Amino acid sequence: TTGAPDEPDEPDEPEWLRSIGAPDGQTPGGIGLAGDGSVWVAGDYYGSMDFGLGPLAGEGTGLYLAHFTAAGDPAHAQAIFPADGQPTLTQVTGLGVDGKDSVVVTGWLEGTYVLGGDTLTADEVDVHVAKYDADGAPLWGQRFGEVDWQVSRGLAIGADDSIWIAGASLAPFMVGDIELTGMASTGIFVFRLAADGSPILARWWGEMGDQEANAIAVCDDGSAVITGFFTATLTFGDEVVEPLAGKDMYLARIDDQGEPLWIRAIAGTGTDYGTHVDCDDTISFAAVVTGDATVGDLELAAGGAADTVIGRYDLDGHLLWAAAITGGEDQLPTGLAALPGGATAIVLTTSGITKLGDAKYVSAGQTDVLFAAYPTPTSSPTQVVGLGDRGPQSAGPLATSAAGVTAIAATLSGTVQGPVPPPTTATSAEDLGLLRFVPQP
Repeated sequence: TTGAPDEPDEPDEPEWLRSIGAPDGQTPGGIGLAGDGSVWVAGDYYGSMDFGLGPLAGEGTGLYLAHFTAAGDPAHAQAIFPADGQPTLTQVTGLGVDGKDSVVVTGWLEGTYVLGGDTLTADEVDVHVAKYDADGAPLWGQRFGEVDWQVSRGLAIGADDSIWIAGASLAPFMVGDIELTGMASTGIFVFRLAADGSPILARWWGEMGDQEANAIAVCDDGSAVITGFFTATLTFGDEVVEPLAGKDMYLARIDDQGEPLWIRAIAGTGTDYGTHVDCDDTISFAAVVTGDATVGDLELAAGGAADTVIGRYDLDGHLLWAAAITGGEDQLPTGLAALPGGATAIVLTTSGITKLGDAKYVSAGQTDVLFAAYPTPTSSPTQVVGLGDRGPQSAGPLATSAAGVTAIAATLSGTVQGPVPPPTTATSAEDLGLLRFVPQP
């Protein structure tokens, strides 16, 4: 006898691509996955956006915080606009979801906003940190900063739901009762807050030149890692690194009390800087290099554009592997995450012909969103996913869950096909794009 062919198995996890209209433009700054696989996203925008629950409109630079179920249905959306309705430098630079599914958002603050239920007014440009419960209701908001600029660039949530913030400051400032100060033109700062927002620790590094932190992650053992750049001699605990050119990348690890453990420099002939970091029992990193550079056995030659380097270190600071993403145009990473099983995922804005080891990707338009997953160790990805059309697409932040679910935020235009059907069509030149899928092993 014969029978009908078996139906293909339904995926264990919903996979979808959405586009949310932003007629006057938006930029996603943070994305995260809750314990139930739902997706939180935050960013800044102008004018009006509708996440499927009604339009959210206002004057000046607005911030959005939105929540989508694992199936992609809108569950919550809110907007915050400045008190004076004016354009500001306020933006989102990070989002994390803690063990209670509460959401923490950080970024830059200029002007006066109500964040986390509290009215915050910046001295000039300050750090904002705000927390919301699992339904999006405000819990608390805080700002940190005094004269000049203090900006947060990265956020990480510890196993105890403490909140780690990393960034850069142009002047001394206070975190609770802790004074952060140094002689550098721009200094690296890291501070840690308890789940209720009370300060636990704060640290500053940099006594000359400029140095900044662009990202932070918490490791399985409770330590933390940061990455960024430095332009002058940088003392980090008992270790000292020196720049080779004007601007070099560093990767550094601190213990759970913020004390330095080690620092490593990637020094090339051009402008080099660390962009992203993640950590489990090893450390994943991404960096941009613009000249000749050596990373372990990896040799990069200047190609006249910005190339991306990704790789892993062990917790003692030994390089395990590194790979290059190169092309004739800029290859700029916007997100990085460690996947289950030891793989490393990266998302970047790419243009032209991109070489990823033995793989090659050709952009469909002016710029594309490109996702790649690398097993450990390797120089070539096992999966490459592109989002592109004739118009420009810009990659944004990336998040993964313990189950391997991956979420990416982006800025989309035109009609874009993701790794799962159907395609989505943007209604404006700078729509918010959201992709939720499970990368191939």
